[in-house]
Order: sequence, then C-alpha cells, then structure tokens
Amino acid sequence: MMRKLDPDRRILSWALTLAAPVLLLPASVLAALAPTPDSTEGPFYPERIPEDDNGDLRS
Repeated sequence: MMRKLDPDRRILSWALTLAAPVLLLPASVLAALAPTPDSTEGPFYPERIPEDDNGDLRS
C-alpha cells in the first residue's frame, strides 16, 4: 500500500516538476533570451557641472 507523502515532500516534488523544464533547457536557448537592458543614470545626474552656480533665479 502506498503511503501519503508528507507536505514537505509534496511541495518539493511539485517544485521540481515545475522547475525541470527550465533546468533542462540548453544554455544556447537560455542565451537567446532577451537580456535586461542597461539603465541610464537618469535626469538627476548632469553629465557636466553648469558654469552658473550662484543660485540667482532672477537672471
């Protein structure tokens, strides 16, 4: 007679069943997936320091 799996083993077998296709993919298929694009520094970091740095907002 088969014994019931305890919850930990059931979760492990479920996780391995779902992860097996990804783990068995060849490296060439995984390399063809789109890489994460490079991110820019954003608008908060100027490439060069402005010449006018006196803080006078009227001019």
